[in-house]
Formats: sequence, structure tokens, C-alpha cells
Amino acid sequence: MLIIIDELCAAIRNDVTDFESYESFHGYRVQDPHVHLNRETESGVEVMCTVSLDALGAATLRGQLDAMGNSVIMSPVNQLEEDTYRWRVHVHVPEAEPAIELIGKYGDPVNVSVTDLCTNDD
Repeated sequence: MLIIIDELCAAIRNDVTDFESYESFHGYRVQDPHVHLNRETESGVEVMCTVSLDALGAATLRGQLDAMGNSVIMSPVNQLEEDTYRWRVHVHVPEAEPAIELIGKYGDPVNVSVTDLCTNDD
């Protein structure tokens, strides 16, 4: 976003953006073929499911999943009733059972999938 704003400012001023100042930013050179060497190997599992919740239930569940794991994504799929939506839930956690149990406290998870995050590329 910073690059876009700098480019817009440079265009307005009829100037050139100095991209050398971005060199120290993490991820600036993502095309670097060795960027993956600095990435930590993630362990645990990916849990995905669908659950029907109201907005407050979804926000509360999201907060608790954030405390339990990472890479939490909750996307509304469609509206079921005036204040209830079907949500697609995604989270990376050390173990699946606690996450599925937590989700079950808020609604009935369906289409549950659990995928091991540990991959052996050797």
C-alpha cells in the first residue's frame, strides 16, 4: 500500500519514486527464489468446516480461534435467516480436536476436514 501511495504522490509531483528505501521491508523481494529458506516449517493441522452462526457468535468464535491457533479465516457463505449466516471456518492448530470442540460450542460444524500441515518435501 505504501508503494502505491508513493507512486501516486510521485505522479502528482511529476517525480520518480526511490524504490531503494523499500529494500529492507520484509517480503519486498518475494520473487527472490530463496525466500522460502527463511520460512519456518509449520506443524499441526488445518481445520476447515462450515457452521451457522449469528454475527456475535462468529466474532466470539473468531477471537477464541485466534487465541488457539493461527491463519484464522472466517468467511460468510450465505445468509440463512435475518441474523444468521453460514460461515466457512479455517484455522491452523496443533491438534484438531480442541478446535472442533470449540466450534461445536457455537454451532454444529459440517463438512469438517482436517489436513496435516507437516509435509515432507525431501
